[in-house]
Amino acid sequence: MPQVFEAAVAAASELGLGINQVDRAGLHLYLTHPGRLGRRDWPLELAVTDSGLGTTVLRLSWAEGRP
Repeated sequence: MPQVFEAAVAAASELGLGINQVDRAGLHLYLTHPGRLGRRDWPLELAVTDSGLGTTVLRLSWAEGRP
């Protein structure tokens, strides 16, 4: 799973997302997506987890309306 997390960090950077915090111990990545036309940035959270079935799961979530 750490390799997937590091790949996600690299991809976020390449995609131009703002990286606010990298929690390698918890495998969480806190990002911002730049707002368009002067709007506020969107806060995003990416988590890497084990499905329990031998596969890795990426979960990307956001809260609409948050600053």
